[in-house]
Amino acid sequence: MAEDKDLRNVFRRYEKLLFKAANSTKEENVYSFTAEFNRKVDVATQSFKQLAKRYMDKAIPEVAMSSAAEATLLSAGAYHETANVKLTTYVQMVSRLTATADVFKDRIQARITEDEKSGKVTTVSALKDYINTELKSGRSLTVTYSNGTQMPTEKYAEMLARTTRTETQNI
Repeated sequence: MAEDKDLRNVFRRYEKLLFKAANSTKEENVYSFTAEFNRKVDVATQSFKQLAKRYMDKAIPEVAMSSAAEATLLSAGAYHETANVKLTTYVQMVSRLTATADVFKDRIQARITEDEKSGKVTTVSALKDYINTELKSGRSLTVTYSNGTQMPTEKYAEMLARTTRTETQNI
């Protein structure tokens, strides 16, 4: 589906922003590098939120209906249900991605702490390599379910979008 391709493009743009954040940070101290990288990840996440909203508005447009159909839906209490489904989907997508980005930032900090405990010195170039490897592998951006199953955020969003389209169609 074209919408799924559009959604993949939203996530690819987000991943590019993360790669750019890792590779454009010029700090020479690991801690200042991490702080700058975290700030850039937050900016990338804000951009993702805007991209996701545009995607949702395009992929799940408002339903055009006659005034009689609108009156019927209003009397049945279902008129605003499609908007609620759309909003819920957007909130789930953004909150899962935001949580995933926070976990990724925490893992980077844990890596630095782990190196300190073992007596190793973490260099900025080693940290950049670690971040790039994580991003390329796809392990960095995964949604973890309560049972421990992990799904790449892109696949999670595609599943969420399909479900939303089906729900709005059913309504």
